[in-house]
Amino acid sequence: MKTNLDLYPFAQAPRFVDGEVDMCQSNAILRFIGNKYNMGANGLAEGALMDMMLDGVEGMRGKYIALIYQDKLEGKDAYFQTHICSTTATNGLKNGGAHVIYLEKLLSRNESTSGWALSAVDPSIVDAALFDITDLHLRIFGEQLAAAAPGLVAHHAKFAEVAGVKKYLASSRRLPAVNNNGLG
Repeated sequence: MKTNLDLYPFAQAPRFVDGEVDMCQSNAILRFIGNKYNMGANGLAEGALMDMMLDGVEGMRGKYIALIYQDKLEGKDAYFQTHICSTTATNGLKNGGAHVIYLEKLLSRNESTSGWALSAVDPSIVDAALFDITDLHLRIFGEQLAAAAPGLVAHHAKFAEVAGVKKYLASSRRLPAVNNNGLG
């Protein structure tokens, strides 16, 4: 993968192929899927909110990747305190803007009566991104995450019940370990 820059132009996964579309970069893939399946923004204001939430998820993903590939989970307790523990979200601890409580607060503030992040009817790509980042953290922190961010974990469970998602999660295509080094 890292050596085949024709297939992986940024030398990393994920890679997505759909007909004539062959692309990398997770947020670009999400936006493509959102546009194709009408899971994108409805208007400029919702698009701005969607981009903000996706960037918040990406901030958490960067911290997660450092925990998995650089720290090899050795800094797990410090990571939890900095990026998950509810008491550290607003006490001045430097977290680089990456904290699950920030995502949970945005979700609850924008969550419609249907329980989706932006839409009153259908899930959006923000819901998929929130599911993914929550899923990654549940693999490591489990009940600790559920106690610290119950709204995100409830949202994760709701998205897991979407028909196509539920089918995928029950299939052999669902990887038991999602990181190349077996952690997480």
